[in-house]
Amino acid sequence: MLLKRILIRPFSSSSAFVNGLRFNVDHDFGDENGFVYRSAKTEEEHRMALDAYFDVYLATEKLTCSKGGLKGARPESIVKQVTNMLQDGISLVVTEKSSGTYAGSLISACIERHNFEPRMSLRQLQAISPKIYANLMFVMDEALHPQEFFDRHEQYQRLYLAFAASVKPEFR
Repeated sequence: MLLKRILIRPFSSSSAFVNGLRFNVDHDFGDENGFVYRSAKTEEEHRMALDAYFDVYLATEKLTCSKGGLKGARPESIVKQVTNMLQDGISLVVTEKSSGTYAGSLISACIERHNFEPRMSLRQLQAISPKIYANLMFVMDEALHPQEFFDRHEQYQRLYLAFAASVKPEFR
């Protein structure tokens, strides 16, 4: 239900950065079941979501773990990829209402028809990212690269990418 609410809200028509964010989307879903859901807009919220991506999502993601994981490393290419998504301004953070404690996030991006990275070969990806992460990104592109989506659906100009959801273990 929460994802549906995000998807039906319009984006601003401008791709210019406002307050460091590409889209000036301001969602505050209030509280539900003792948690507050809102747009990740501040540097602190971006830092919390980035930390959770490495410390929660990648640390428990089965494919990454099955190949030994990143062992605490934070490769620059991955930090840049996730930071760019956060700067789109459409990611969510969730905090516990009573304590304000960070509970989780949904890192998302908006891919525009005429503004996305071309498909990269596995070798190209492995040259800039750890092998296991490059393999994962390659498989994701093989499953559905934005170019394929836009070729099939000429009526759409933007694609919402829900990239990674992280929920701290104590809130599961």
